Amino acid sequence: MTISEDRFDLLRNFFRYLVPSIIALLSVSTAAVVDGLLVAHYLGPEAVSAVNLLIPPMTLMFGLSLMFAIGGVVKCTYYRAENNQASADTIFTNTLLVVLAIALLLAASAFVLRYKLFAILGATPDVITFLNDYFCVLLVGVPLQLIAVVLYYFVRGFGYPRAATTALLCGACINVVLDFYFLGVLRLGIASAAAATVAAQITQFLILGIIIYRRQLLRWRPSWLRLKETFHSSANGISEFVNEISVGLVIGVMQWILIRQDGVNAVAGFALVNYGLFINAMVCCAVAEVVYTLASQNIGSGQIHTARAYRRLAIVCVLGFTSTFAVVFGMWGPNWFLFLVPVHAADYAVQYLGWLWPVFILCGINMIISAWFTGCRRVMESTSIAILRSLILPLVFVCFIVIFQLDLPAVAVLPAAEICTLIVAFWLFARFGSVTLSDSGYRELPPVQQ
Repeated sequence: MTISEDRFDLLRNFFRYLVPSIIALLSVSTAAVVDGLLVAHYLGPEAVSAVNLLIPPMTLMFGLSLMFAIGGVVKCTYYRAENNQASADTIFTNTLLVVLAIALLLAASAFVLRYKLFAILGATPDVITFLNDYFCVLLVGVPLQLIAVVLYYFVRGFGYPRAATTALLCGACINVVLDFYFLGVLRLGIASAAAATVAAQITQFLILGIIIYRRQLLRWRPSWLRLKETFHSSANGISEFVNEISVGLVIGVMQWILIRQDGVNAVAGFALVNYGLFINAMVCCAVAEVVYTLASQNIGSGQIHTARAYRRLAIVCVLGFTSTFAVVFGMWGPNWFLFLVPVHAADYAVQYLGWLWPVFILCGINMIISAWFTGCRRVMESTSIAILRSLILPLVFVCFIVIFQLDLPAVAVLPAAEICTLIVAFWLFARFGSVTLSDSGYRELPPVQQ
């Protein structure tokens, strides 16, 4: 095989993994972004502020379901590899039951304590009405949304990624179409945007449930005596739970500061820029998933050079996309801001974009280095990079701004955190990023004696 053919196979395999991952992540993120942008355009900055103030509690619920879903899939695939279908069915059923119980408990508690929750989130009186109307409808779909997360990971984990992605795409399309119809055509209130989201969640739940039933992937087999095993298996998803909580906590703290410093328009302006950051991060996350998947496969089989080639390809892809996206968003963003919200909120968005543009590029590099360490089975290094950029450094810099009363917007902590994380990531990569055959666990067999 020639060098050009090797490169072609490398590219083909890389994008075979990358394209479905991007479609799946963007199908979720785009629906959320379109939801927020339409709310901003038709209902104003108070409404979009209400939507974004709910990010922390929603990420908490989503993170919990993600933790049990990933842990359940790992345990279930282990049992299926042993041809122990009964235990696999039990883990699947118990995971659904646990997540459903958690979802119902959190939704009921959030409904009863919603006004206290709004106060904790820093909502002002002009936002609370929007928050209440949106949140009460959204809570109706929370149980189905969290169950759909579990079903998605089980369908994907059992070898049907396209079917799982199709379910997400259908839900996203339903969400966008109903948002346009309810808000743009019928000119209904913010509760209609929440109803569109609930309709999308019902669609995803039904499609994923039908896939599992028709393909007979798993059966309903509850066992109360094995619930403890389900909780133990959730440990495999703790890292994803921490990531979700970190993002929600940092955004919540920043919005709490912004709404006190400059009011609702500041939160609305940050929300518009954050939608761009969200799409950018989803693409980078998709590339990172491919990196640790292909790196672990090739390192485990002793193909160190191939693993490094995938790493280089991922860096080129991330830098190319993030740089282009940052330039396009920087050029056209101000016009979009003025189209979507009043001038005061748009001014804040332009100001924050001036601070946040480095984040578009730096976050992708940090994610790739962290994913490389994951593929190399260096959990401490990978986790350190992820927690530094998403939790520890942003909160440290926020405290620094508050304590010393610096004349800086709260969003300034994000580029500062990414820059410092990148320095640490480069240092970790220089020390621990190289991989050899002895590190991979791969051993060549001795030659056969004639």
